[in-house]
Amino acid sequence: MRKKRFLAAILLGVSFCFVSGVGYGEVIIPPKPSRIVGELLVLKMLYEDEPLWPYIEEIRGEMLEEIGLLKLYNNLLTARINYMMSNPTTFTSVYIYYDSIGWIEEFFEDVNTKGKIYVVIRDFREYFSDRSGVALKEAFKIYLDVIYSFIENLATDMDNDIVALFISEGGIRLGYFYQGEYHLWEE
Repeated sequence: MRKKRFLAAILLGVSFCFVSGVGYGEVIIPPKPSRIVGELLVLKMLYEDEPLWPYIEEIRGEMLEEIGLLKLYNNLLTARINYMMSNPTTFTSVYIYYDSIGWIEEFFEDVNTKGKIYVVIRDFREYFSDRSGVALKEAFKIYLDVIYSFIENLATDMDNDIVALFISEGGIRLGYFYQGEYHLWEE
């Protein structure tokens, strides 16, 4: 009995050598006050006589807009992942963005991506390589319709809410979709 207790004590002691203590090895970063709290404290010190509610409402509006954009980006990323997981053997490389300020890319002077969902379809499986003309436009339509089925809850009107670019595996632009029409890049 004595040997069992001695062996248990040794094993317990050895096991404690490999178990880290609570907080051991952790880098604890003190929390920083948020931008809003910090700015409100500075304003309170500078302008004690003026009410802060108008400023609070302005910041609240900015935050709600940023939160809405983050949710939209998250939903677009989720749609991209769902598309790839639903079509594991046939999916093309798809990137889906929301262009809130119109900076993503300029196609031509008359194409505007501001406030639209921007879809880039890169053909790394060479589905589009042997097609041209009307057949290529039909292939674009088929692929964009499939992708749209994953984002139709975010873009209620495909013709006005989506701008799409079709690229070959080598990075050559093949065509694009804008305002309900499919265009070949050469046109």
